Amino acid sequence: MSLKQRIAGLIQGIQDDRKHCASLLPLLQRQQQLLAATDAEGLAQVGQEIEQLLDGLRQSARQRVRALEELGLPADQQGMLKLIQQLPSSLSTQMLESWKALETSLAQCKALNERNGELLASQRTIWAELTGKAEAGYGEAE
Repeated sequence: MSLKQRIAGLIQGIQDDRKHCASLLPLLQRQQQLLAATDAEGLAQVGQEIEQLLDGLRQSARQRVRALEELGLPADQQGMLKLIQQLPSSLSTQMLESWKALETSLAQCKALNERNGELLASQRTIWAELTGKAEAGYGEAE
């Protein structure tokens, strides 16, 4: 694969991930509403959709890591920024904007996902108190 193809693949991956995040954010918001409503059926459905998008994001991240490694760059944030700095200015500016937008979207999704996790943990604690059953730890039977 040529250098140009690798860079085009990275750019396309960033754009695809931005679309995934744009789809993920409203699903996480919906998940929060369903958690508040304790709608187990709705949560199961939205959970599947969320998992599909997360799988796509994970796969894309692995491809980015592989591409950066193939280019001899660190497979992390610094490697991506180093690559962007080495591109011609017009492409560099465009890619940097897309990369920053992706980082912002990922941070929003992560924050909402963490909040949803906190809500779920809180509900489980309340449920355990109401039913008199001790919460099962990770991997333990209830």
